[in-house]
Amino acid sequence: ADYEAALRLEPTSALLTGKLGNAQLAAGAELRPRAIETLSKAIALDGKIAAIWNRRGVAHELSGDLDKALADQNRAIELDPTLVQAWSDRGDVRMAQKKLRAAHADYSRAIELLGEDSGRWRILLNRGNANFMLDDFAAAIADYDAVLALRPDDEMARGNRAVAQRRLDGK
Repeated sequence: ADYEAALRLEPTSALLTGKLGNAQLAAGAELRPRAIETLSKAIALDGKIAAIWNRRGVAHELSGDLDKALADQNRAIELDPTLVQAWSDRGDVRMAQKKLRAAHADYSRAIELLGEDSGRWRILLNRGNANFMLDDFAAAIADYDAVLALRPDDEMARGNRAVAQRRLDGK
């Protein structure tokens, strides 16, 4: 409601329109079509804001349209190659498309851009899962260990690591 009120004052603001679309996306599946529409409007107002392209890509991914999601995330990365979230989100789309090597590359780039930021644990977990699916169990274990160094109580990383270790050991 706050973004809608602000848009009445600034109806041509791509940033405010994008924030409204993001709020709609966060509100849940029932507002997802409206979020895509709002984010599309924001892009029409200013097509040079990478974060808005990325969020529409996420909305498309959550709606099951992986081709549109990939196209939007490609555009976001083209506009801002340092936008970590776009690399990570494109990795998610590529995982869903079973393009595991491409997903791995995207996650790796996101991790590289983040450096030692403690928030990288989620991307490390995703890359660990990509490594696991590529049957690179040693690399998966290294990623899961990196997650556990940042979040010692992370049950998913701990469980995935145990399975990867069993696979590495041939069990």
